[in-house]
Parts: sequence; C-alpha cells; structure tokens
Amino acid sequence: GACWMAVSFYELIPLTLYIIAALYAVLGLHAWRKRPAPAVTPFAWLMLVMAWWSFGYGLELYAQNIADKLFWAKVQYFGAVAIPTLWMQFSLEYTGREGFGNKFMNYVLWVIPGITLLFVWTNDYHQLIWREVELVREQGLYLLSFTRGWWHRLFIFYSYGMILSGSTMSAMYALRLPRLYRSQA
Repeated sequence: GACWMAVSFYELIPLTLYIIAALYAVLGLHAWRKRPAPAVTPFAWLMLVMAWWSFGYGLELYAQNIADKLFWAKVQYFGAVAIPTLWMQFSLEYTGREGFGNKFMNYVLWVIPGITLLFVWTNDYHQLIWREVELVREQGLYLLSFTRGWWHRLFIFYSYGMILSGSTMSAMYALRLPRLYRSQA
C-alpha cells in the first residue's frame, strides 16, 4: 500500500496508455470481423494504428534515455502517419463518397504519410522531422523535447487538413440523416 501511494499520477500515464491501446485493439479487431460493410475496414485499421501509437507512446514514456525514447518515438510514427489518412478514408466510405476514394486517390493520400515515415527513420541524415532533442523532466516523467523540422510542420498541416476535412464531411452527412440515425452518427 505505501509503495502505491509513492507513485505520482503522472507516472501512471504510461499504464493508462497501455489500457487505451488495448481498448483500441479490441475495437479494431471487433470491427475487422464485420467486414466488408461500408467504412468498416478503414475504421478497423484506424483503431489498430491508434492502439499501436498509444502503446508506443507508453513505451517511450517508460524508456530511460534519449536513444531508447527516440526509438519508441519513431515506432509510434507508423501509427501517427496512418491516422489522418485512415480517418479520411473512413469518412469517404461512411458518407458514401468511396467513388472519390478510388485506388489512385487512395495512393495519393498515402504519399505524404509515406514520405514522412521515411524521413522519421532517416532523420539523422537531414533533420527534416526534428533538429534538436533533449530530455525534459515534467511531473516525474522524462519527456522528449524537439525542435521540429520543416517537414514535420508540413505533415502536421496535412494531418489536420485530413482530420478536419473528414470530420466536416462526416458531420455534414450526419446532419442530413433522419433524426434517429443522426444521434447514432
């Protein structure tokens, strides 16, 4: 009992991230079994990559040195780069616009995430994602603090654009639904 009391709230954050990752994984696997219903495949992948990202962030927080933390930060990017594009693909299918999301367009949507992932893993050669990294102590946790590179800012712009576009598309679609379905949406 006394040892548990010595743990700060902030030190429980990695554990919380593992629980969240498990919930996302369960949702993703449950949705995966419902395929090929519309929007289910991108939703399942979205939940699985969110699980990956959350779990990786928990591992980053537990890591004790910059090299280990950077490794887990890079691992997280497999999930982080996929989330905006999967959200857009989900929104396109959910709103019945999957014709817009044809194979060519799906490939185009993955160009910036793919380049970003390549740049993350080769960042030591060009510093396009981050230039400087240091450990900062915050409430009992050691966190990575980055000076971001210009490609990272471009990726953030792309990500928020995808998330905002997909959210707007989904919200406008939901507003046109009958009242019963609107509340479900």
